[in-house]
Amino acid sequence: MTLEPDSPDALADCIRAAPHCLAVGAGTKPNLAATAPEKFRRVSTRRLTGIVDYEPSEFTVTVRAGTPVAEIESVLAAEGQYLPFDPPLARAGATIGGTVAAGLSGSGACRFGPIRDFLIGVRFVDGEGRLVTGGGKVVKNAAGFDLPKFLIGSLGRLGALAELTFKVFPKPEASVTFAIQRMAPFNAARLLNRIGRSSLDLDAMACDPEGEILWGRLAGNESALEKRLERVRSEIQREYEFTVTTPEAGARFWESLREFTWLPPKSPLVKIPIPIGGGAEIEPLKGTRFDHLWPHPGPRFYDLGGNVIWATTASELEKFLQIRNFTGLILRGHGESAHSLWFGAPRPETAIARALKHALDPHDRFPPLT
Repeated sequence: MTLEPDSPDALADCIRAAPHCLAVGAGTKPNLAATAPEKFRRVSTRRLTGIVDYEPSEFTVTVRAGTPVAEIESVLAAEGQYLPFDPPLARAGATIGGTVAAGLSGSGACRFGPIRDFLIGVRFVDGEGRLVTGGGKVVKNAAGFDLPKFLIGSLGRLGALAELTFKVFPKPEASVTFAIQRMAPFNAARLLNRIGRSSLDLDAMACDPEGEILWGRLAGNESALEKRLERVRSEIQREYEFTVTTPEAGARFWESLREFTWLPPKSPLVKIPIPIGGGAEIEPLKGTRFDHLWPHPGPRFYDLGGNVIWATTASELEKFLQIRNFTGLILRGHGESAHSLWFGAPRPETAIARALKHALDPHDRFPPLT
């Protein structure tokens, strides 16, 4: 039976009552829970929802972990604000706790930074069943140990999230999307790196290697967008031609990327972080020594300015990642990948990760980190 606490105190009671447990959310990233051994009892956050505190003038919001991302976005939008890191799978029902636990950021992180740059406070239940507070509820807060950062991407292995505090931004007045067609993957990877290092200040950049299209987005004051777009055009058209999409087409593209509707329904989904500029290593030139491993890597998208690949669990891609020593997180699996959490090279276990696990979960109440 799945436990369903409706408050942080009730969550702590559930954790203390279960020798082995794992917090779960809406199930939009099923592998995070499905790969944990059966002895770990599931503790659902479906009733641990709601806005706890929202101060638009302070640009902070505190929410319970089971709150749907879409609900938070709706509340913020009413005040002309938003979460700039574009949390993925919002329309699919993703919860904010699951988003933090998986460490997921979307296209907006290209300009403003990933989720770790916006999470400023947290309440969670540790392996001793204690309700622990880390960080704070104000943006300028330098007191104490920056515990929230360690819980991002922890996959519920260090504790069960109860409440989260984020800083938020004013929503841009307008945006414009452009596309560069017939862009060879290797060249697209290099251009992503070059633009990311420039002062063009793009809001988002993404690349579809199979369709050979590079996408970009500018956002901000409507009166300044045309001038900024002209600057991008003058920079890129030295080598490539690009077209500006309609607002409707641009919105559809970024929504499809965020919700992964560019993949077939229920197909495997893996997140692969790569080093800055590493895309040119992933997408090798034809005829190089890695080319023979790259015939059919499957559908994939570069996002966050080229620092993350969203892909399927194609065997050719996994072989290549193993050689390059890259590790992906399987969010949604199928077949053999439905029983695995990591994809590609083995996930390294650092000394600080082991020490943190021992400090927060000394009795291994939560699943292991690897």
